[in-house]
Amino acid sequence: MKKSFFLCFYVFISILVAHAQKNKKLTVPAEIELQEEDKNTNHQLLKTDSTPQALINEVVTNKDENILKITKNNNNKKGEKKNAKIFMGIKTKKGFAVEGEVLQKFRYPAYESQIVAHPYAQEIHCYDMEKKKIENVTYQEFTTNIEKGKKWIVLHGRYEKYRGKSLIEEGYFYKGTKQGRWDTYDNEFTLLEKLYYEKGWQADSEISYYSSDKIKEVIPKAHGTKTGKYYKFYETGTIAEIGQYEYDQKIGLWYEYYGNGRRKKQIQYPKTFAEKTEPRTLREWDAQGNLTYDWEKNKNKK
Repeated sequence: MKKSFFLCFYVFISILVAHAQKNKKLTVPAEIELQEEDKNTNHQLLKTDSTPQALINEVVTNKDENILKITKNNNNKKGEKKNAKIFMGIKTKKGFAVEGEVLQKFRYPAYESQIVAHPYAQEIHCYDMEKKKIENVTYQEFTTNIEKGKKWIVLHGRYEKYRGKSLIEEGYFYKGTKQGRWDTYDNEFTLLEKLYYEKGWQADSEISYYSSDKIKEVIPKAHGTKTGKYYKFYETGTIAEIGQYEYDQKIGLWYEYYGNGRRKKQIQYPKTFAEKTEPRTLREWDAQGNLTYDWEKNKNKK
C-alpha cells in the first residue's frame, strides 16, 4: 500500500516538473539583432560586432517557438567614444607629429579641414602632411599656400605636447586657433603658465573695431597686465603692427607694415620686462620693399 502511494506521488511530481519546463519562456539581453536564416539548418544567424552578454531581462516569443531577438545597445562604450571625438560641433580625427624627442598629439576636422576660425587670425596652427610637422602661420600665409596646393590641415580639438614622457603643454584648438584654457609645464609637471583664449585671442584682450566686423587693435591682457601678442590692423584687414608685451612692457622684436603688406620697420626692445635697455630701430624699408636703413651697417661704419 505504501509503495503504491509513493509511486503515485512520484509520478504526480514528475508530471508537474515536465509541465513547468514546457511552458518556461526564455529571456535574453537587448544587444544584437538576428538578421537572416541559415538555409541548411533552419536556424537564425547572429550578425554583430560585439559579443552578447547573458542577461535575463526580456521575454521574446514567436508563434511556433521561442526565438532569440537581440537589439543593438546604442548606449555602449563604443558610442561614448564617438561623442568624445566631437569638439564644438565638429567631428574630428586624431594625428601625431614627432620631432626629435618631442611628440605632439592633436586632432583635426574629419571634414572641411581647410576652414579657419576668422580672417584676422594671426596664428593658424596646421599640420603639413608633406613635411609631417605642425606649422604656425598667419591667415594670409595659410590661404596663399592652400591656393598653391599645400596639403595643410588646421588643428581642431584636443592637443598635447610631450618631451620624452613628460607632458609640457596642453589645450584645445578651434579651427586652427587656440581655444579655452592652455597650460604649460616643466619636466616635473609643475605648472608654469595658464592662459585662456577665445578663437586665437587671449580671453581678456581689449579689442577695438573700425566696424562690427573689422578689427582695429588687439591689446593682450593676462593677470591684469598687458601680456601677450599685440596686433594692429589697417581697415583692409592687413597687419599694421605686431609685437609682444610682458607685464605692460614691450619686449623682443616689433614690426610695422605698409598697407600693401610689405615690411616698414623692425624695432628691438629689451628681451624681458626686467631689462632696462633703450629700444632701437634695426631696419627700415620703403613701400616697394627696398632696404633704406640698417643699424648693423651703420654701426660698423662708425
